[in-house]
Amino acid sequence: MGPGSGGWPPPPPSGGGLGTAALVLGIAGLVLLPVCGIGALVAVAGLIVGIVATVKRSNRRRAVIGLALSIATLVLAVLFAVLFSNWFRDTGLRECFDPVLYPDQEAMQHCVESKLGGVTD
Repeated sequence: MGPGSGGWPPPPPSGGGLGTAALVLGIAGLVLLPVCGIGALVAVAGLIVGIVATVKRSNRRRAVIGLALSIATLVLAVLFAVLFSNWFRDTGLRECFDPVLYPDQEAMQHCVESKLGGVTD
């Protein structure tokens, strides 16, 4: 009996690493999003790897789940950026970083503390 006679089992399918990589990057992106937005960068990589894995049909189920997680991470990143930008504008913190109004570090810090309700001297 040889490999072509039906006596041996077929070899396991090769590949699948891209789909697994897309899934891992999708999960890592979601977990790392609160760490200064690093998760958004990881999600972009997961999006690219997930698209390539889907096109190449490399472990497609994992690739699609990784794509979904990466897209969800990017949507959350945009939502958090918009919320933070609005909060920054609404609290008036932007003016604290104007070098004309507050020329030195101490003045800027005092402005930020007063805007955020911190301890002031």
